Amino acid sequence: MAKTRGFETASKPGYGPPLGPDGLAAICRATKVPVVAIGGIEADNVSAVIAAGAAGVAVMGTVMRSAEPCNAIDALLAALVSDPMRHAL
Repeated sequence: MAKTRGFETASKPGYGPPLGPDGLAAICRATKVPVVAIGGIEADNVSAVIAAGAAGVAVMGTVMRSAEPCNAIDALLAALVSDPMRHAL
């Protein structure tokens, strides 16, 4: 399910205001369809995204803008794996 970006991002200007964790949580509660968060996803907000109920994340800009894309991917994966909420899904 896609609605709009979750957080501020340079990759998706003009798609309306970001939902943030509260908006994402409202969508997750309103549907039985797994929700994948997209837009402004970074290693430091993955925990909030999963806590809001998202089944996962989709990432583009964080990796593409990184001087070290492999490190950006490693940080995102580490945030997902280490998040205690992730194991509850």
